[in-house]
Amino acid sequence: GIKTYVTAHGSDMFELYKTQPLMRSTLKKVLKRADVVLAVSNALRHEIIATGVEGIASKTRLSWNSVDINKFSAKENTTFKEENRLEDKPIVLFVGNLIKRKNVESLLEAKKIANSDYYLVIVGDGPLFKKLNNKVEEENIRDVIFTGARDDVENIIPSCDVLVLPSFSESFGLVLIEALACGKPVIGSNVGGITEIINKNVGLLVNPNKISSIASAIDEIINDEELRMVLSLNARNRALD
Repeated sequence: GIKTYVTAHGSDMFELYKTQPLMRSTLKKVLKRADVVLAVSNALRHEIIATGVEGIASKTRLSWNSVDINKFSAKENTTFKEENRLEDKPIVLFVGNLIKRKNVESLLEAKKIANSDYYLVIVGDGPLFKKLNNKVEEENIRDVIFTGARDDVENIIPSCDVLVLPSFSESFGLVLIEALACGKPVIGSNVGGITEIINKNVGLLVNPNKISSIASAIDEIINDEELRMVLSLNARNRALD
């Protein structure tokens, strides 16, 4: 007799439901029994409704993720840059789990064909950490820094010039609004909830399956200081939205 609200975050529907057939009946049962289902993006809401569970459309609501705008702010913070001696070139930043879906390997490939000179800082840990590190060493990809897992990303993002999220799929992409709140331009894949965050005023959308698309978007922002400034000026207001 107690009302039950269920929040879907993305991996449940985009990953488990699609790739693990044995989980589908369990997930459908959860959705059917819930009084209200909250989805963190419209893309995820459509995915939930597509399950065909009876009455699912009427009880599924949009509930975007949010950001702490005091913790993530546009105040200048160059601590990370100074500590790691990264002051002579722009910084392209990735923050997230090092798993296949996040497509970090494409960021490394994009670095190899870049027409701009920058540091690529990869913040995060995961099953691909060793493989990605080995790739950088074996292929001699210059100016790539792996920080491992960090719990102070609010102090790292303000040091970057652009944040990139090249995921193959993404229900929302919380790190994007964290970067926007810090007044930073963003680049993200043209998939899922990312398209609900990034517009032409704050960043660029790319094809995650094309290395050239990722590389050219990074080059465009790094090489065009005026564009970078305009996107930065619009960023925090987008996060406030």
